Amino acid sequence: MGLSLGPIAVFLAVALIAGAGLFTWDYLWRQQQEAARRPAPPEVIARNLVENIIGRNTVK
Repeated sequence: MGLSLGPIAVFLAVALIAGAGLFTWDYLWRQQQEAARRPAPPEVIARNLVENIIGRNTVK
């Protein structure tokens, strides 16, 4: 009456697949959040500042 290795192997496989899926999801989510927090390029910031003061479509 020893331990059956079949259920243990299935459990380990499911746990590894779930862990890999969670790791991948977390990595992609973090990349998306970091990209959303990046500041705009300096040219865009300057154009927005000028257009807010002078008016829309004044900077070409």
